[in-house]
Amino acid sequence: TASMYKEKGDSAFKCGEYAKAIANYSKIFAYINGITNNNSMANIMLSAEEIKRREIDETQKNILEQLNLSSNNNLAASHLKLKNYHKVIIYAQKSIKIDDNNLKANLFLAKAYYNSKDLDLALLYFKKTHKIAPDNKTIVKHIKLIESLINNSQIKADKQLAKKLSKVFM
Repeated sequence: TASMYKEKGDSAFKCGEYAKAIANYSKIFAYINGITNNNSMANIMLSAEEIKRREIDETQKNILEQLNLSSNNNLAASHLKLKNYHKVIIYAQKSIKIDDNNLKANLFLAKAYYNSKDLDLALLYFKKTHKIAPDNKTIVKHIKLIESLINNSQIKADKQLAKKLSKVFM
């Protein structure tokens, strides 16, 4: 069942076996394609929009959404450990489609963009996580660091441009 794969994935993650965790978390999606009348689950992942369109009761819909959210976050966390930043972004964005204010998903995006050297998007998502968790001092430190890096890179770029222009006009 999905909960069995989640437990196996969690156990593998805790042991640092991230590829194994990914394999188990991915199997969860085999259970969240849809619920038929007899409550059995099919074998393909649904998008957040498809879950909302299904003709199932609200309790089942909520369970599917939470399982989908949790699985995407767990996959993002595992890929972050493996430095697969592109995949982190994919799974975290899937979580955000379900819950735009999900702290973990936004934090995974911020870290993935930071490690991918996309400082503008990293700053955007760190600021968003700060709005979600305003008391988190680590997030504030990351924001200050990235703002400083952006500022320093802009100063450096301005100096390089000034140097090039001075050569042209000499």
